[in-house]
Amino acid sequence: MPMPSNSKASQAMPFPARAIGLACLLPFTFGALAVCLAPEIRSEAASALIVYGAIVLSFLGGVRWGFAVLEGGEASWSAYGLAAIPSLMAWIGAVCGGPDGLAILALALTVWFFVEKAAPPALPLPAWYGRVRGILTTIATLSLGVAAFSW
Repeated sequence: MPMPSNSKASQAMPFPARAIGLACLLPFTFGALAVCLAPEIRSEAASALIVYGAIVLSFLGGVRWGFAVLEGGEASWSAYGLAAIPSLMAWIGAVCGGPDGLAILALALTVWFFVEKAAPPALPLPAWYGRVRGILTTIATLSLGVAAFSW
C-alpha cells in the first residue's frame, strides 16, 4: 500500500531534503567501509555506526510521533505506541553492540520501513517521501548489514 500523498504530490522533492538526506548517508557508508576495510579500527567504527544507526532509527520514530501530535486529540494510543517502537529497537541494538547490534539495527530499519508503508500516518505525505525513504533505508540497511556480516 503506498503512503498517502497530499495536494503537493506533483511537486518534486525539495533540494534541501535531498541534499541533507544524501549527506546523512555518509556516516553509514563510511562506517561500513571502515568496519570492512580497516581492522585496526573495526571496533570503534562499528560502535560509531551503531550509535548513528540508533539515532537515525529513533529519529524515524520521532517523525511518526510528530504526526501523532499533529493529529491532536484524534491520535490513538496505537499512534503513539507505534512511534515509540523504533527508539526501543534502537536501544536494543545499541545495548547488544558488535555484529549483533549492527544486524538488529539493519533489521529494525527494514521492518520499520514496511510498517510505515502498511500503516501510514493519518496525515498525508508528499509523494516523494515514500520513494526517498526507500532509497535512504536501503543504503542504510545495506551498510549496517555489510558491517555486521564482515565483522
